[in-house]
Amino acid sequence: MKALSVWQPWAWLLVHGHEHENGKRIENRAWTTTNVGCWVLIHASKYPGLASTQSGMSKNLQRQMFLSVRACEHAGLPLEHLPTLSRLRFGGIVGAVYVSQCVEASDSPWFTGPYGLETGDAFPVPFSPTPGRQRWWNVANVDLGTDTLRELARRTE
Repeated sequence: MKALSVWQPWAWLLVHGHEHENGKRIENRAWTTTNVGCWVLIHASKYPGLASTQSGMSKNLQRQMFLSVRACEHAGLPLEHLPTLSRLRFGGIVGAVYVSQCVEASDSPWFTGPYGLETGDAFPVPFSPTPGRQRWWNVANVDLGTDTLRELARRTE
């Protein structure tokens, strides 16, 4: 199965995007793809130096958290839907999304382009640690669990 690595908190917002009408249902990329019409796993990237500042967050993670607050406000997603740092997991599979299409333009407030992977459905899965990669990559030797595989099969029917 294919996977895509996404920085937190964007991975969390994407996996939980279908729980709220203004949720994140598009993942921005600098590249286009034909890998659409299928389920993919979402991998939450590991941040180098995660606890390298006094606040316990790397500068990049601080920036991503700040940007996600701004994005939620812009999209009309109530901030209580944004996870706290303690709810985020890093360096493993956190969910699955159905990539319906790759677009160059979108009315979604989450779209910043130049390309967007639109998701038709999404759900979180139990955290499964594994190294990530850039772009699409094949998941191997990761135990997704019977419940996750059943849920994927049910949503594919």
